[in-house]
Amino acid sequence: MSHFTRVRTRFTDRELLLTALADVGHPDAEVHERPVRLRNTWGNSSEAEIVVRAPQADFGFTRADDGSYALVADGYALRTDAFRQRLARAYGHAAALRYAMEQGFEVTEDAEQQDGTRRLMLRRTV
Repeated sequence: MSHFTRVRTRFTDRELLLTALADVGHPDAEVHERPVRLRNTWGNSSEAEIVVRAPQADFGFTRADDGSYALVADGYALRTDAFRQRLARAYGHAAALRYAMEQGFEVTEDAEQQDGTRRLMLRRTV
């Protein structure tokens, strides 16, 4: 039997989180103004505002009091450390791209390296 757990994150921006989810293979995340039910195959449930429906167990994110998002996931499902690390990298990448664009930079190279890191080269004409 499994249950839902909450894992604190440093994610604070909903749009960046949705971009990161899409980058790691979940472009169909649902966004709700109020928490909706998450389900798993063992009959347990929890709630979240950002929801990804999955065959064995849904997962999602709910806004914490400090403004960050907490990952709400079935403890037995595949929401592993590796998944959280990929999501954190994707979130950081999306944040870097947004900042670069806001500051007037042009992306000249954006490539994933063999070790999983990203090489991001920017140019700005002054």
